[in-house]
Amino acid sequence: MKHNSVINGITLICSVLLLMLACLVFSIRSGEEETPANAAVKPTTEVADEIDSLMSVASETDATASETDAGISYIAETEKQKAIERQEECKKFKEDLRRKQEEEAARKAEEEQKKQEEQKEQAAVEAVAEPQTGTGVLNRTLGTVMGPSGKETFYNLDMSGVIAIMQSMGYYADYWVREDGVKMYGDYIMVAANLSIRPKGTIVQTSLGMGIVVDTGGFAATNPYQLDIATTW
Repeated sequence: MKHNSVINGITLICSVLLLMLACLVFSIRSGEEETPANAAVKPTTEVADEIDSLMSVASETDATASETDAGISYIAETEKQKAIERQEECKKFKEDLRRKQEEEAARKAEEEQKKQEEQKEQAAVEAVAEPQTGTGVLNRTLGTVMGPSGKETFYNLDMSGVIAIMQSMGYYADYWVREDGVKMYGDYIMVAANLSIRPKGTIVQTSLGMGIVVDTGGFAATNPYQLDIATTW
């Protein structure tokens, strides 16, 4: 808008100058026709000088208009380029900010996951390190007691598969059932336990005597020190 106003103003000035020049020429011609022979008339050289002066002013005005137009075009192009550069900088800033936010969110999520895993591991360690024990003796009536190595329960399942596995591992013994209904493997009571703490073949003390780990069960996940004793109950 500012560019158009300047051009329009310069064009108007040129038009006025040209109009003045035309009027001057017309006045000279009219004066030559109407002025008496003996009247004072401007010398031709003075008129020519005035015409040249007006033409020079008109030329200078046109040149100024061209220079102004070129200057305005240059400024407009420069401002346009600056605007494009600012847009690119803004776009890059937003992309960098988004990337940093995503990296920060990923880092926090990773830290939170690691923290939760550490808490689980710590809980498991504490559970393993501090088993609850007691002096109760397991029987079919009580069902659950706190024995010398932790919580004790009992179960009654076919042990043939368990025995086959123990023999394949090199543990050979006779399977038999004690008078009180406790299943035996050689001289030891058959028990199930958490195998990560007490692998198969581990000898462990129970409320009913010394036992050997031959099996495991779902209980091991929640109570790593629990023993499930094999019986006929």
